Parts: sequence; structure tokens; C-alpha cells
Amino acid sequence: MKHEPTSWRLLEKRVVLETEWASVQCNRYATPDDRIVPDYLIIRRRPFVLVVAEESDKVILLRQYRPATDRIYTALPAGFIDSGENAIQAAARELLEETGFRGHSFTEVGVLDPLPGYILSPAHVVRCRFLPGGVPSDPDGEVRDVFLLPWTSILDEIRNGGINEMQAVAALLLVNAFHSREAIGV
Repeated sequence: MKHEPTSWRLLEKRVVLETEWASVQCNRYATPDDRIVPDYLIIRRRPFVLVVAEESDKVILLRQYRPATDRIYTALPAGFIDSGENAIQAAARELLEETGFRGHSFTEVGVLDPLPGYILSPAHVVRCRFLPGGVPSDPDGEVRDVFLLPWTSILDEIRNGGINEMQAVAALLLVNAFHSREAIGV
């Protein structure tokens, strides 16, 4: 079901901001009909993981502050993949740091491209089981609360807007789709 669109041609690329967390490029493109698209901003960030840690019917969720919207969201444990790490290693580290829970049986279930029109930052969705556990050691102080929620409540929360952080919704629905396939033996 892949459709290959006619590509834009990159005419010019210049980095206008670079930090340890992200870079911003200002690109100029030509469309297939030779229209020029000036000043198209592309944000590049390191790849990151989203961790769906579950046991029985419950999933670990967080209440986490997000500076861009100045709001607290129901979210998943998540974070950047550090240099020298793979997605599974990063998932284990982030789960422990943000929740205090240790995971096992890690599986990468997919890679998502959040807002690919202007952000390059692949999101590796990792599913695991968790052991009864501890206390978060979140050094940034973003995590407000760690709690367990059953899958039926998670799906209700997504439907009613209680879980509306896009990356959490996408990762949860992807893992839920795997549950559906496993239930019917596919």
C-alpha cells in the first residue's frame, strides 16, 4: 500500500540553529511543477523510544509536563536513544529512570515518524513486560505521577480525549493492534 509521490527537489539546505537536542534547517525546494518553496523549516532530533510496559491487563503510564503546551499529559515512558544504544537498551533505561520499574521481554514493534512534514525524529515503539517495582528517579522532574491503567480504560481514555498526546496514542494503538493479531493467532 506504499505510494511513491513525485518528490520535491532540494535546492538549498542551511542549518539555522543547532543545539544538543535539535537542529533546525531552512530548506528551499522545487516542486515537480517547478514551483519554488522557500524557507521550509525542518526540525531534526535524535531517534527516541516510546515504552509500552504491560503486565496482565495493565500498562504503565505517566502524568508528565510538556513545555511546548505548558500542560500535563498522560504519557508513556519515553526518551532519546543515546549514542551507542539500540532501541531496546534505551527503552529499558527510560522505563527504569522514569518509573522505577524494571522491564523484561522487550520487543520493538515498529518505528513511527511523528509529523514527517517538518520533523525528522524516528520514534521506536518498544513493548515489554514489567516487574513489580520502584520509585522513579526522573532527574528532569517532568514526571508528576506513575500509575497503572487497564487496557480497556486506556482505549476509553483515548476515545474521550483523556489520553491525547499524539505519540502516546499512536504507540498504544500500535501495540493494541498487535494484541488483536495475537488474539486471532496471526
